[in-house]
This record gives sequence, structure tokens and C-alpha cells, in this order.
Amino acid sequence: MSLLLKKIGISLLLLRPDVLSFGFGLVFLATALDDINLRAILLLLLFGVICLYGGSNTLDEFNDSLLDQLNRTNRIIHTTINYRISKRWAFSQSIILFILAMVGFFYFFSIVVSIIGLIAGLFGISYAFSVFNIKSRGIPRVLWNVIPLTLLFVLSFIAQGGVFNFKNTLWLIFVILSLFVVVLVNDIKDFVSEKKFGWNTLVVQLGIERYGKLIGYLNFLPLLFVFVCILLGYFSRILLLSFILLIPLKTKASILMLNNPLKNKKQIALLGLTDISLTLYLFSFLLYFSKIIL
Repeated sequence: MSLLLKKIGISLLLLRPDVLSFGFGLVFLATALDDINLRAILLLLLFGVICLYGGSNTLDEFNDSLLDQLNRTNRIIHTTINYRISKRWAFSQSIILFILAMVGFFYFFSIVVSIIGLIAGLFGISYAFSVFNIKSRGIPRVLWNVIPLTLLFVLSFIAQGGVFNFKNTLWLIFVILSLFVVVLVNDIKDFVSEKKFGWNTLVVQLGIERYGKLIGYLNFLPLLFVFVCILLGYFSRILLLSFILLIPLKTKASILMLNNPLKNKKQIALLGLTDISLTLYLFSFLLYFSKIIL
């Protein structure tokens, strides 16, 4: 019984609650752009984030456990994972979650949402198994991280009957920019292990110092894009309230990237996840607020 409980605990950790947080944020933002539907939001959080995204995370985390033991020794999950659960367990968990996601999309939404979810899932699974050595290649590695999360945003928007007019397309561009930045920021922490294993990722190609400087400046790009959209009248000015929290957070992360990114890699990774999660939650809340109150 004790071993089973430990396996269940590790199974939950394999879902990556830390990165699921901005998956939730993508659903909140997508649903905030159209009429608010609480039932749809809850179903999308369950089937889109926990099942679909969590299933992909399960495989990816298990497959990366040995690499992360070298790179991130402080993560408790990777000091116990290979002794508590088998690859068959992790694979079964992923497949069950993936099937639940597909059934949920088809039953509660539409065939279009199901197809988008299927494509997103296939991207996630192919990345987890590093098909065609995706994980060790620069641009493909980034794209295979960004595409499934972008599709999660798209299917969440379409599930509520949303239409991609010009304004909503601008929101899609913002999401893509934000995902690109967080993926690039997150790669800083993997520099040592990727270089050791001979992977040809962007951070290895550019070198940690040049890469840190590049991402340090790109870090502000999504927020700058939102600011321009506000000035042009496409986005609500209420979003400016979020800048009070977001600018200091981004500034701190960029300073760390510009000054010894290798030494500050853990802080940078944490700030990157905090940044995108907080951004999505704040924007979603402000958009909900403007619909309900204003």
C-alpha cells in the first residue's frame, strides 16, 4: 500500500504541476477573449491541460530523468523515479490521459477541437521520445515545445465558438511570442548537460553568455507587443495595470540573464515560469473583470 501511494505521488509529479500552471493560464486567456463559459473552462482545464498536456509531460519527464539527474540534482522526483515506477507505468499513464483527453474533446466539444487536440498530443509524444533527435536540434526543439501549447490555446478558444478575427489573431501572436520566450529562457538551465551530451541546441550553438544576452533582451518582446497593441487601440488599456508587476519581474530575470546566466540558471528558470504564468493570469483576470464590471 505504501509503495502504491508513492507511485501515485510520483505519477502526479510527472504531470509537472509547475508547468501545468501556465497551461491553465492559456485556457483562462483563451476563454477570456469570448463569452465566459464556466462549464467550458472547467472541461478544458481537465481534458486540455491535465489530460492532454499532463500526459505529454509524463512521458517527457520520465524519458529525461537520467539527463535531469546530472543537470538538476535538487529535483527529488528524479532521485527516486527509476526506483519507484517503471517505464511501462509512465507510458500507461500517458496513454490513459491522452485517451481521456480525446474522448472528452469529442464528447463535450467538436470534431475540430478533437483533431487539434490529437495534433497537439502527437507533437507532445514525438517530443517526449525525441523523434528524429528533436531534443538535440536547435530550432526543431523550440518549435516542438511551442506548437502543442499554441494548439492548446487555439482549441480552448475554438471550443467556445471563438472566431479568429484580427484582434484575436493579435492575441494568438502574443501567446506564440510568450511561449517562444519561456522555452528559450528554460533552456538556459540545460546548457551544461546538453553540451556534455553533444546536443546541438541553440544555447550550445551560441554559447551561454551570448545566449543569455540575446534572451535577456527578447524577454521584453511579448510585453512590448501588448503595449503597442494597446497604443493602437486593439487591446484594452486596463491591461496596463499588469505592467506594475510584470516589468519588475522581467527586469530582474533579464539582469540575471545578462550577468552570469550559468550561475543564475535556477533563478532564471523559476522566474521564466513565474513570468508567463503571472502574465496569463493577470491578463485573463483583467479581461474577465472588464467584461463583468465595465
